[in-house]
Amino acid sequence: MAKSYEDLKAFLSKGRNKTQRTIANNTLCYDRGDHIAIRLHCTDVVKVYPDGTYVLNSGGWQTVTTKQRINTFSPANVYQKDWTWYLWPGDTLFEDGIRVNSSGKVV
Repeated sequence: MAKSYEDLKAFLSKGRNKTQRTIANNTLCYDRGDHIAIRLHCTDVVKVYPDGTYVLNSGGWQTVTTKQRINTFSPANVYQKDWTWYLWPGDTLFEDGIRVNSSGKVV
């Protein structure tokens, strides 16, 4: 389920460190000032902005775990067909830095 900017801010506020907190295995939630980042290992795979948009990034690591983190922490639905990633609906080719709205549609 996608997390909104407000949900993630509230999540961070409940931790000891108010700027970063573990959110899943090898995955941290960071307050970056102008956005909140979901970081898997060394890559911000999802950036969540106060305006309700999300920026998605694989960092070149198109793995099952990267795709799962993007699908969990954003409204996007990334799937793979013939080794290529796409966004559903619309079968839009996934590109690092793609921005989606709170419905998961590319903006």
